[in-house]
Amino acid sequence: MGMGRYVTVEQRLPGSRVYGRHALGKETFFATIKREFREKFDEDTDDGDRSGWCPFLARSAGTASFVCIIHHERPRFCRRYRCCVMRITGPDGRAAGTVKGRRDLVASDPGLRDLWERTITPLFIAEEREWLSEVKSRLIAAGYGVTVYD
Repeated sequence: MGMGRYVTVEQRLPGSRVYGRHALGKETFFATIKREFREKFDEDTDDGDRSGWCPFLARSAGTASFVCIIHHERPRFCRRYRCCVMRITGPDGRAAGTVKGRRDLVASDPGLRDLWERTITPLFIAEEREWLSEVKSRLIAAGYGVTVYD
């Protein structure tokens, strides 16, 4: 799961607090595990299936999505890293694609990939917020749902 292999729990502290380290940013940090994920965090930290995953990444209850359980106190490196800037759903509400990194579409929907190639790829807008706004408008006009993450 990407950058997770660089994040470690150095020490568990009282009150669901942890002392962690991010190897790439050479950063140490303190964080509190969100209440709704405390039990799951205890289970997952001993799970060998998750090698390479961030120890603070947990499955959101009842979904196929994952969430950062220390998002409110995540390390500086994680605050700067943007793995997903936009999620796109089809007219049926199902996941159709995501925009990763800066402007890379990852999509299972062939119609979305075609629309992207025809109308989004040719866009030349340097300012990120303006580009995201224009992309969102075009996707919504084509019947897609769009969530942008800041």
